[in-house]
Amino acid sequence: MSECSRFDDEKLARAIAAAKAAARLAGDIDVRVLYRSRRVALLLPAIAAVARIGPADPACLAADARELEVARHLAKSGAPVVGPSAFMPPAPIVVEDLAVTFWPHTEHTSRGYDDRRAIAQAAAALRRVHERFADYAEPLPSYWERIEACGALLCRRDALPSLHRGDRAFLRKTYDRVCAALSGRDVRNVPIHGDAHMDNVFFTPAGALWTDFETACLGPREWDAAALSDPAAFPALDHDLYRLLADLRSVCVIVWCSTLAHDPKKREAAREQLARLRDPRRHCARSEAIHS
Repeated sequence: MSECSRFDDEKLARAIAAAKAAARLAGDIDVRVLYRSRRVALLLPAIAAVARIGPADPACLAADARELEVARHLAKSGAPVVGPSAFMPPAPIVVEDLAVTFWPHTEHTSRGYDDRRAIAQAAAALRRVHERFADYAEPLPSYWERIEACGALLCRRDALPSLHRGDRAFLRKTYDRVCAALSGRDVRNVPIHGDAHMDNVFFTPAGALWTDFETACLGPREWDAAALSDPAAFPALDHDLYRLLADLRSVCVIVWCSTLAHDPKKREAAREQLARLRDPRRHCARSEAIHS
């Protein structure tokens, strides 16, 4: 993982052109920007699809190809996920130096962590994803790769300039503490989503559907569960491992969001996770209030 720049207006124009070329659309067609961060997501009503565009470097291409394969596998197995568009080829479509994938436009609403019913729905759907994912036989990276990348960024003095020195020191101390506690621990690694937070689940009339499998990996299910702050929804949970990974995940979220500090939503997410780590009693009280 490296620090990433936002798609500026010039890059956005190129992304729109790439999406139209990949979809074989010409002329002044309607294109709506859904978001732009490390990647761009565009709604193309003419084909009822969402185009996701990112760099066509080897790492991003591998992640895109993995996401397509995993999402197809899960959709075919009946898991509650959004699979690729029916016309999407097996591999990402490369247009110049950009990679394009297409996904069906799915009408949905988004819900937050203050909606306990939505969290319960997301957790139930995630359990089904885990069940359908268990027999996946294709290679997946270890969840630890991205964690180590976060640790490396914390150690680089020239990285993460938006982090205050005291916060960086606190995060490095927390990272080292959790890694030491996990060292030598017997952890069962299985296929997991890898980035199972509430922004990656669509709430539709058909139920909760999980999306965005570019970080699918091998790891403990506790890593996914920690993103939903509802351990009771996962009956087979190792609660000690869950607590450790919840802290480690907060560190990683702060680092990931700090690489995109130009985005107000990312800055707020980093602040929230930092507050959680610095005052766990307050977080626990809030969690108990949400789930009571």
